[in-house]
Amino acid sequence: MQSSAIMFGWLTPPALEQGTPLSEVMYVARLFVVLGVLYVAAGIGLLLRTSWGKVLGYIACATCLMAVPLGTAMAFIMFFAIRKNQGQFGARPGV
Repeated sequence: MQSSAIMFGWLTPPALEQGTPLSEVMYVARLFVVLGVLYVAAGIGLLLRTSWGKVLGYIACATCLMAVPLGTAMAFIMFFAIRKNQGQFGARPGV
């Protein structure tokens, strides 16, 4: 428990006793940075048609489901696009 608190301490929400608006803004900013890195990594993996890109794409889709209504629609489109082209992901022959 202690090691995870140290490792992910920069992403944890601010304590209730702090309560300053700046600390809450910084928490949201850190969350957006983490999600942005996730989306960029998923996009690169999907463009390269790697198996890890497919997994990150599914995780990115799952995070989009919470943004109703546009994020939900976008997530369903991404789910169907990844499922439709599922055979193209993985090891490429001849490489």
